[in-house]
Amino acid sequence: FDLYRLSGPEEVEDLGFEEYFFSGESVCAVEWGQVAGGLWDSLKVIRVMLAGEGEERRITVEGLHDFTDFGRLIQHGVCVRDAR
Repeated sequence: FDLYRLSGPEEVEDLGFEEYFFSGESVCAVEWGQVAGGLWDSLKVIRVMLAGEGEERRITVEGLHDFTDFGRLIQHGVCVRDAR
């Protein structure tokens, strides 16, 4: 979902997005998620932030530790936990 053109949480609710996010059986990707405010605070969320320009990029992932399979993801080399 790209929420860029939406004005706030009320509009996210009006468009019926909660059907996807609260069904318990879905995985959703959201761009411009801050527009939704705190609508998804009760959900397990992985945030991916991209920064940088040209050849230099930094990808930050937050929230993986909230998932029971986090250790398995690291074992299989899917992700690496930053030491900071």
